[in-house]
Amino acid sequence: MDKDILDQMLLIIIPVLTAAAALAVAWLRAKTREISRRAEEDTVKYNLELLDKVVLEVAETLNQTLVEELEKAHSDGHLSFEDMERVKLEALQHTYSIMDESIIIMLRKVTKDLDCLICSKIESTLCELKKLSEE
Repeated sequence: MDKDILDQMLLIIIPVLTAAAALAVAWLRAKTREISRRAEEDTVKYNLELLDKVVLEVAETLNQTLVEELEKAHSDGHLSFEDMERVKLEALQHTYSIMDESIIIMLRKVTKDLDCLICSKIESTLCELKKLSEE
C-alpha cells in the first residue's frame, strides 16, 4: 500500500517538477535576453556620448585653426560652400582618427549613416561655438 501511494505521488511530483524546471529555464532565458539588451543599449549610449565628446573636441580644434584661417581668407568672413565641405571632410577624418575602430564598427551597425551623423554633429557644434564667440 505504501508503495502504491509513493508511486502515485511520484506520478504527480515528476510532472510538476518538470514544469517548474521548464518555467525556471524560460524565466532565466528571458532575464538573460533582457540583461543582454540593456547591456547593448548601455554600450550604444556610452559610445554615442563618446562620439559627442570627440566631435566637440574636433569642432573646437577646427574652429580655432581651419575655420578661422578660412574665414580670414574671405573679405566678408564667411565660408564658401567649398570651405564648408573642406571643414566637414577634415572633421570627419579627424573624428575617425581619434575613435577606436571597434566603436566605429558598433556605431555603423546602429546608425544608418554614421558619416552624416558625425557631419551634422560637427555642423551643429561649430554653429554653437560661433554663437558663443559672438556673445
